[in-house]
Amino acid sequence: MSLPSFSIQKPITMLMIYSALVLAGLLALTQLPVELYPNIAFGEVSIIIEVRGGIPPTEVEALVSKPVEEAVGTVSHLEEMLSISKEGESTVVLSFEPGINMDFAALDEKANRPSS
Repeated sequence: MSLPSFSIQKPITMLMIYSALVLAGLLALTQLPVELYPNIAFGEVSIIIEVRGGIPPTEVEALVSKPVEEAVGTVSHLEEMLSISKEGESTVVLSFEPGINMDFAALDEKANRPSS
């Protein structure tokens, strides 16, 4: 008896076999040690600054975005920096290299900052 004909003749048995396989997979996933999980951390930090008074985007860029870019631009392992200036709002997005621990990246940024 082939697998397709057995599956057609005994649908409940096949349903139970597939259910057992799915249950075994879920149990194995819950027992998987944390060290074996893949690194799914996204290395991005967003800095959003809202400015009151409806300041035009050109002034937001000059007065807010540029100083923030200069302050955070010295962080090591920085891959890309994106700045968006809108009316009354500045957004700076920092993208880090893959595999960088974000806690250490924040500490490194504090170490690079000049003391005042």
